[in-house]
Amino acid sequence: MRILIASFNVGAGHAQSAQAIQAALQAEHPDIAVSLLDVLGCLPWVAQRTFSNLYLSLIRHCPEVWGMVFRKTDDPAYWRRRNARFPGFSRMAHRRLLQAVAAQNPDLIVCTHFLHLDLLAREYCLPRHKPLACVVTDFEAHGSWLNSRVNQYFVATERVRNSLSSRGLPRERVLATGIPIHPRFSQEISWTQARAQFGLRQDLPVVAVLGGGLGLGPMEKIMAELDRYPRPLQIVGAAGRNEGLQPRLRALMKRQPAKVLGFLDNMHELLQAADLIITKPGGLTSSEALARQCPMLLINPIPGQEMANSDFLLEHGAAAKVNRIADLNPVLTELLDQRLPAMKIACLKLGKPRAAFEVADWLASCRNPESCLELA
Repeated sequence: MRILIASFNVGAGHAQSAQAIQAALQAEHPDIAVSLLDVLGCLPWVAQRTFSNLYLSLIRHCPEVWGMVFRKTDDPAYWRRRNARFPGFSRMAHRRLLQAVAAQNPDLIVCTHFLHLDLLAREYCLPRHKPLACVVTDFEAHGSWLNSRVNQYFVATERVRNSLSSRGLPRERVLATGIPIHPRFSQEISWTQARAQFGLRQDLPVVAVLGGGLGLGPMEKIMAELDRYPRPLQIVGAAGRNEGLQPRLRALMKRQPAKVLGFLDNMHELLQAADLIITKPGGLTSSEALARQCPMLLINPIPGQEMANSDFLLEHGAAAKVNRIADLNPVLTELLDQRLPAMKIACLKLGKPRAAFEVADWLASCRNPESCLELA
């Protein structure tokens, strides 16, 4: 059996979810051939840069515009009309994508981004009677994800499952597995081992500031404010692949002991070592924190998918939020002194560290894909 996992690598979450499923399949079903495809790479180079830069510019400098676009397009009917008029990207990208998929000749395709769902369904899967699955990587399913041609959805929660069902998808085609995160998040590691891994003291609280894979968000302002925290504190800043940010963060830290790190492949250990993370509520980051029972303090979620994730985490008590960095330290004191135990329990209830294995096991059960999935 051959499985192709197609992602669209703008931001880190969609690609990380694809890699998590691949790792789970390789660990538990080594007889299945699984490969990854970055659909963005099928676009001409200029289009790749334009698409990536436009998205990043919007969320960095005009988040309210992104929020407006998110709200205005949260309508499955809009996406049906859009897909009918614009079936795919440019003709060149359309052809490259289908050629790349055909070269793999998969028995089943899994998508971790919505943009290429309809194209792959119409132009590859349906003509060849090959099933198509989709992984929704946030705690809410925007209208862009809904597509009647998709045979199976994997979503974060029963609430998302109910939402898709209320919008017309058959309930049996949606499984609430959790958002797939890397299998290493299901591995046991002690708190003391994790702290020793990063050279952190055992007797002081640890607050980690995460900028995601791209080092986004006001990390400099956050860490400067934490450096003024009136009590002893250990601070870890994870700047992702933003190498220029790392020396600026180190220069800010004058009083509190701090470590500044780049892109991490052992985030599961950092989240085990931390008492709290300060972060943007991306779907993957939030799922990883929940899996490690690490409470979150959210600052200025981006309108759109991050706001939806934030609402979910706040409602269930796994996170707190501040809208101004000036409010950070008073809220941090409240969390450290009073609320962290209850927040950890909330994380435990919500966390799904084996989500990738659940998805992988379901995919592996489709060794005869036509009998496994009811084709749309």
